[in-house]
Amino acid sequence: MKIKEIEKTAKDVLEKIGHHSPQVMFMHNGKMNINILKFENEIEKRAMLLGLRKIIHKHKITSYCTIMEAWMSIREGDSKTPYVRPKNDPDRKQALIITIFNKDLTFETSMNIFEKDGDKIKWLERKHETRKEFKEYYSPWNVYLEDSPDIDEYINKRLGK
Repeated sequence: MKIKEIEKTAKDVLEKIGHHSPQVMFMHNGKMNINILKFENEIEKRAMLLGLRKIIHKHKITSYCTIMEAWMSIREGDSKTPYVRPKNDPDRKQALIITIFNKDLTFETSMNIFEKDGDKIKWLERKHETRKEFKEYYSPWNVYLEDSPDIDEYINKRLGK
C-alpha cells in the first residue's frame, strides 16, 4: 500500500461527497479488502476495534490502513492537562487522516487539514510522518499495540493520570 495513492483517492471522495466514512484496508490472500467502519458512539467504536483486532490477528495481517475524517486539536496542553481532546478545543480543525499500521510497530501517517466552505473543501495543510516506533504516538486504531508493554503507561500519561 502506498500512502500517496490512498491519500489522493480519499481526498477525491471527500471533495465529491463532502465527507469520508471511516475505513480500514488490508491485503489478504492477494486481494485488497476495504471495509467501512460504522459506529455511533464510544461503545460501538470499541466493539468495532475489538472486531478489527480479531480479524487482523486471525488472518495474520502484517499491515493495514485506516482512513478517517476527524477533528484535530490545535491547542497546546499544559502540565496539568498535557493533552486536549479535540471535542474540548473550540479552535479544533478538521482533518482527513490516513495511517498505515505495521505489525513491526512502524507506521506512516498523513494528516490533511481542511475547512468546509458550504459544499467546497479548502485544503489548508498536509502533515506527513513515518516512524520506526510508537514510543510517543498512540492511536486507538492500532491493533498491534496490545502487545506493547509501553502502551498503558503512555495512555495514562496522555490522560494525565
